[in-house]
Amino acid sequence: MSRAKIITKEALNYAEALYQISSDIKNVMEFTALLAVDELRQALVNPTISLKEKYAVIDRIFDGGFGKFMKTVCKNGDYSVLPLIEESYKQVWNRHNSVLEASLEYAEPVSEKSVSGIKEMLVKKYGVKSVELSLVENRDLIGGFRLYVNDKVYDKSVLGALDRMRRTLLRR
Repeated sequence: MSRAKIITKEALNYAEALYQISSDIKNVMEFTALLAVDELRQALVNPTISLKEKYAVIDRIFDGGFGKFMKTVCKNGDYSVLPLIEESYKQVWNRHNSVLEASLEYAEPVSEKSVSGIKEMLVKKYGVKSVELSLVENRDLIGGFRLYVNDKVYDKSVLGALDRMRRTLLRR
């Protein structure tokens, strides 16, 4: 299952620097929305545009710390981090604010009560303040669910049970 973009260590380092500039997730999401404007991104990554011209564009669009951040990205030529900044920042913000990211893959719709119960269980198990749980429908599971937390998968699906039975039978 492809659940998210692959975040590089470099993107996480930039996201950490961005968190030091602003820990206000709303402000940073507004900043990353500007980075999603295709014309701006194309101008920044264009090798025929001089660094001085890029800095002029940055000065017109971004304030203070965000401008310095973008100038550093341009000076270092690290344009590959731009599409990853929003997702990377969310990971850094969540870590700093004790928020656990998890994903629940389900075959049949999950009740709000079940979702709340899963979140409460994860808060206790992982010792976090809150859980950001994304819900993803996957009819291939037949029934039940898969819960993805960090690098762990809790598979309580019918498909998973059938796979475990198949592997057990093959070992005999």
